[in-house]
Amino acid sequence: MVQRPLKNNDAPGQNICIDPRAEMVIVRNASHPVSANIANDVPTLPAHHAMALALLA
Repeated sequence: MVQRPLKNNDAPGQNICIDPRAEMVIVRNASHPVSANIANDVPTLPAHHAMALALLA
């Protein structure tokens, strides 16, 4: 079975990223004035990916 990263957004600025393959869990508890998580996803998703790649190296 392929283990894919999971990501969930909750309130604006809060999210969780679980990557079983990299054995990585990132939880972000923050707030943001924009009520859509897209404002946070632009810088956050590439950072999560870079951390997973570093752990897999």
